[in-house]
Amino acid sequence: MKAIGIDYGTKYVGISVSDPEQKVAFPRDKVELSKAITYIQKLYEEEDFDTVILGKPKSMKGTDTHMTREVEAFKIKLESTMGVKVIDQDERLTSKSVDKSLAFLGVNTKQRRGLKDALEATQILQSYLDTKNNSLK
Repeated sequence: MKAIGIDYGTKYVGISVSDPEQKVAFPRDKVELSKAITYIQKLYEEEDFDTVILGKPKSMKGTDTHMTREVEAFKIKLESTMGVKVIDQDERLTSKSVDKSLAFLGVNTKQRRGLKDALEATQILQSYLDTKNNSLK
């Protein structure tokens, strides 16, 4: 079964999906926050996934940030609406890493806006998959 990765934002939510073996994450979409739960429910029905990974914002010291409460509220809503367990994944430095990668590839700032959310979700999901798969070895 596949896994889905979610990068929560105040305006948009980035979505990524893994392969069925849960080895590799792929960017899927960028969805308006107001439509995110409905989109994820539909994706759940279409994609046959059993794992939901949500990026959890933390400060560099590992403490909660102002966004942590918003993400926790989204997580609770997602779990109660869909009846699935949502797993937190540290998302520190995800935005900086994606920005640097896109800049290295020559993607201009305007073009980055359309790509960042799904790529950040992909990095969050891939980080989870790598940790999970390395612990199985």
